Amino acid sequence: MTKKAIGLKLKKLIKYNNCLEDIWIYGTISDRFSDLDLLFLYKNKLQEVSIPNYVKDKIYNGNIIFLPYKLRNKIFLFENLNCYSVKKLKKIYYKIPKKYENFRNQTSFVERYYYTRKLIRSGKINNCGETIRNIKSLIVSYKTFSKFNPMFKKDINLINKQYKIIRAKIGKNKKNESYLNKVIKKIKIFDKNFYKFSISYFDKKFNDIDIQTFNFNFMEKEKFISNEKIKNIPKLYGYIMKNYIQNKNELSNKISKDFKYKISRKSIFKKSYKKLNKYLDIKFKFLNKCYIDLKKSKINNGLYRFNWYLTS
Repeated sequence: MTKKAIGLKLKKLIKYNNCLEDIWIYGTISDRFSDLDLLFLYKNKLQEVSIPNYVKDKIYNGNIIFLPYKLRNKIFLFENLNCYSVKKLKKIYYKIPKKYENFRNQTSFVERYYYTRKLIRSGKINNCGETIRNIKSLIVSYKTFSKFNPMFKKDINLINKQYKIIRAKIGKNKKNESYLNKVIKKIKIFDKNFYKFSISYFDKKFNDIDIQTFNFNFMEKEKFISNEKIKNIPKLYGYIMKNYIQNKNELSNKISKDFKYKISRKSIFKKSYKKLNKYLDIKFKFLNKCYIDLKKSKINNGLYRFNWYLTS
């Protein structure tokens, strides 16, 4: 089924839910491992939306995200999504300001990669569909990294090619699911050096940021740490989180309980960081707006980042 065919069905959902202005689709529907994500663009007041079974079937391994329609294009500050409008039955094209493009690539990588690799390396994944979704997410992170550092580009292209071949085999026959272990094994071998390099790369590039150490209790399951003894994520991640919680709003108050950090007095503030800070500020205020709307509507799922704080 094409995105257009799904879009025609989803139009009914817009018709019978007055709070919805549009629905955007992005993700993959080429095989039985559908990982479609739906962006529900709501009008001024968000209300709970009843999701019919034909929608749930199509987003088996995907998510439903709620966004205020007036601020819909802010989502492209997080990632360069390929979206399809249900209302207009066409692709959505939007370019963020050029001055933010590199920040998007760098922060998207840092916010996505380190948690996804933990999932794959731990083996704590429930089913084949979820495994495929996480491998795809990891490869997207690799590709994003290549946009600002091409060192591993050939290896990444090879892994992506092997992943597509094996995904096609599994899509045709469930007996081929054992092939996934081969992809995971190759990814783990490649990722060992890539992981170390990525932390070193970011710590050198942002060696003068004011974060000295930090500890983030992520989803109450994982800890992201950067100090003299343990470093499993770049300091840039800590800098992003520090800027988020300095917004002093509803969502930042939640995050601040899980994020502890120390400032380095030796750091030299660069003028270039003003642009980064502005970019992070715009992103987080947008997230907080979504968070407030979802909490007021008593909806426990649908935040693009930090979704787990809706239930805490």
